[in-house]
Amino acid sequence: MFLIQKGAVVVVALVVAGAAAQEQTMDGGDTPPPAPPAFTLTPQDATWFPFPTGGKHGVPVDLSFLNKDEAGNYIPAGAHGFLTVKDGDFVFEDGTPVKFWGMNCCAGAVLGSEERSVEITEQMARAGCNLVRLHHLDSWFRPLIDYNHPDGTTQHLNPESMRVLDRFIAEAKKRGIYVNLDPWVQRYFKEADGVADYGKMGKNGNFNLHPYVYFDPRMQELINKQRRDVWTHVNAFTGLAYKDDPAIALTEVINEGLLHNLNGVTQEPYRKTVRDQYAAWAAANGGLPLEKVDLFGKGVDDNSLRFRSHLHRAFYKNSYDFMRSIGIRIPINMNNWGFFTWVMATQSEGDFMDRHHYYGGDQLGPGKGLGNLWLHHAPGVPDAPFGKFAAWSLAGKPVTSSECGHHPPKTYRAAYLPGLAAVACLQGWDGFMFFAFSQAESANEILNAFTWESDPALLVSHAVGALIFRRGDVSPAKQTVAFELPPKEILTLRHENGFKNLYWNTPGFNAAIEEHRVRVCLPGQNPAARNPVRTLDAEGAIAYKHPNTELRSDTGELWRDWQLGVGTIDTPRTQAAYGKLGASGRVWKTRDCAFDIQTPYAVVAVSSLTQDPIAQSPRLLIAALARTENKGMVFSRDGVQKTGGPPVMAEPVIGVLRLKTSRPALTICPLSSGGQRGEAIRIDVRQGEAVIDLKADYKTIAYEVEAL
Repeated sequence: MFLIQKGAVVVVALVVAGAAAQEQTMDGGDTPPPAPPAFTLTPQDATWFPFPTGGKHGVPVDLSFLNKDEAGNYIPAGAHGFLTVKDGDFVFEDGTPVKFWGMNCCAGAVLGSEERSVEITEQMARAGCNLVRLHHLDSWFRPLIDYNHPDGTTQHLNPESMRVLDRFIAEAKKRGIYVNLDPWVQRYFKEADGVADYGKMGKNGNFNLHPYVYFDPRMQELINKQRRDVWTHVNAFTGLAYKDDPAIALTEVINEGLLHNLNGVTQEPYRKTVRDQYAAWAAANGGLPLEKVDLFGKGVDDNSLRFRSHLHRAFYKNSYDFMRSIGIRIPINMNNWGFFTWVMATQSEGDFMDRHHYYGGDQLGPGKGLGNLWLHHAPGVPDAPFGKFAAWSLAGKPVTSSECGHHPPKTYRAAYLPGLAAVACLQGWDGFMFFAFSQAESANEILNAFTWESDPALLVSHAVGALIFRRGDVSPAKQTVAFELPPKEILTLRHENGFKNLYWNTPGFNAAIEEHRVRVCLPGQNPAARNPVRTLDAEGAIAYKHPNTELRSDTGELWRDWQLGVGTIDTPRTQAAYGKLGASGRVWKTRDCAFDIQTPYAVVAVSSLTQDPIAQSPRLLIAALARTENKGMVFSRDGVQKTGGPPVMAEPVIGVLRLKTSRPALTICPLSSGGQRGEAIRIDVRQGEAVIDLKADYKTIAYEVEAL
């Protein structure tokens, strides 16, 4: 989108929507569609209200009951035994199935202090988390590696940092929050480690060891030593070695592993190592002779891609086998990154698949980081809201995303998580870890792209998503589309025109995601075994033409119109209307609710807080979300012009919600940013319908409703 300042009004023009966008994406033309009619968003005015969250402020909702028993006591993580994989799903040892919905915590948030671990895990439980990914533990803040050890090596753990990590894991376990443990990300080596100079000795960074770690035996040996030291460490608070604690549920071989080509390998002895490994591989696999190969170029021929695939698979197998040898018994995934189909295929031998994806909506217009509304995203426009998750969803494998999100300053971010949770239920996906609840030893007071604790819009939309996803409020798809990947397609790079023909960017693939279950079938997997309603391949997905601008799930519970930028979720326990509600000028109806909203962009969701459907439930949560910004934040078509400062301000959602109920009367309580209930307002029920006015005067983004 782009923004044009006109006095006190910001005019927002959405660059991709409607029938013109459909024609462009379906026909594969490169002519940009004309902009649809603009609509306006007023800047902060007197109706906006302070709504600070995180740290001393707390969180607005309390969904900790999702982690508790009927008596109100937390069920500790690990109570059902170790996590396993059965028939393509996550299942605990005692047979209990599970879906994970949580966030990352990194660096200072994990290793800052024991007191901080108590604060964070309590707030995460209230926000609906049952999983936390512990990330960047060897990085910039009191790393678990002792980089200042007297022997000059990086081969020792830091006891003080390990104790704080122990406490965090113990506090998470106590509150029913499982752990995805990611022990190495940014570590570095020193000369005393006996590692050859790789150009960034002594400097940490996400990718400084890439691609060398894929083929260098000494680096692999030291990474395995770090794994052994961490996983056999005994937690001071639980008395269990990490490998023996069922509260630690998931782990990985490498974070965002990068080996797409070898042109960056310029130093010896690394080039010799690669040449030697290539010669051995070529002799065993019919590869071209070394003298006929540009080994360190950017070649994308079959021979080059087959060898690079071998390097991936060999590294993953070495790591996986070592991790099993030291007693790690939980599911392990190989990698969570990749820009091409062949990279995805190399990860398929892990216990589950994992794919990072940060949706932004920037493909919908020149938003300069401000993004756009996912509900406007037409199938076939690259960087689709859910395409990368589905692309890693292989037949017979659980799939998670250990990093994902839609972050500040994205204007429409609150709409993404309810939609993702709903589509994930439809697809039968298995877990999401949003990045990140916090990375700091103390809470921020303003919005930050990767700190969700200070963003009330994300916290409450996360809670809505938790109810949808963890309870399975949206029904699984009735039918399956099998996407077939033959060997030739895996080695086809389809990088032309901004990668628009990669299968996860195609109109056919992305339209199917919101209509049916989609499963990717690798060579050797018979698509017919999925009993599909149809089988799709890359060419068919590229050529697909959708008949209109609407997508509806085969269950009838999910619908959106990308021209209007509006969607609905319609299930017994959660019903929502979201997107350009006020701008549409319409009343949006579900089976029990009618949403008559004036606010141009809003997310209004009603969820039962019991197992009862909405119409019979004695307790409901109403989320009423629009924009949240720092006080004094200023935007223009070039992005954020002024960051502003505390407190975080929230835009009120104004309108009328009509609700069917079997109860004779209700009370509605506005919730504060810390979850305290405001004055109860009585709502009389007439002819089975309650009329709830959503007012600016309530100064909230969430309400609790109780039956009288």
